Amino acid sequence: GDELYDGGISKEALERFKSTGKFSELTKEHRYPRKKAGKNLLSEEYKDIISGKTSLKKLYLENYGRYHYVLSGENKKLVKHQKAGDDQKTAYSKAGIELLSMSINEIKSLKSKNIL
Repeated sequence: GDELYDGGISKEALERFKSTGKFSELTKEHRYPRKKAGKNLLSEEYKDIISGKTSLKKLYLENYGRYHYVLSGENKKLVKHQKAGDDQKTAYSKAGIELLSMSINEIKSLKSKNIL
């Protein structure tokens, strides 16, 4: 479902969606890459999970499962910056990716206007 979508879509991904109307051509890029999420869960978040202050489900729904849409090629460009430890804003800037804020409904509305 769309409940984990965080409201971001790259400019290029939006253009692709406008031309195809297909979400299947877009890549879900997670805020936290899997390895970083795993490391955080086993270090920073572990005590809070064990003590009951939070749950894995809550952390997934609020942080680690959240994603936005990019193109596959853009996702590949991001990997080297994420591995270097860059935060999301820095990684996107270095990869030359412009991230726009749009709701799923706003994106879906473009399909009906542009695809006939």
